[in-house]
Amino acid sequence: MNAEKLKRVKKQYKKNSGHYRAVIRTFAPNDRRYHIFDFDHGDVIGLTKTVANTSMDEMSDAIGYTSSELGYDVYRSVDGVFKVDGVVKDTLFSTHDDCTVFMLVPQTMPDRLRLYVENLVFEHRNDTFQQ
Repeated sequence: MNAEKLKRVKKQYKKNSGHYRAVIRTFAPNDRRYHIFDFDHGDVIGLTKTVANTSMDEMSDAIGYTSSELGYDVYRSVDGVFKVDGVVKDTLFSTHDDCTVFMLVPQTMPDRLRLYVENLVFEHRNDTFQQ
């Protein structure tokens, strides 16, 4: 993502989330089929895969091992609850134009902001690899 795009994305996220300072990182994990997004040091973690019909189980497994490359401990309990560094997160799973989006978000995040961040991850899914 170029500097100007990143600046606009941060400004919009700060405006909608109420955060004073937003840190957004895009990351290309070792498995090049995925793109991972990190908002506010693990507050929101988004993962996209550019292959259609990816199951939620496959994405939930992938977010565990790709997030570990960012330095986060992502744990999924037997009942399907996710924890990032010990904090319980809600999951969002959707498909946009054959692109699967899987996100771990705070339980207190408003629905409007969840939808905005989900769309943001989808729109910038290919920016990770642009240099």
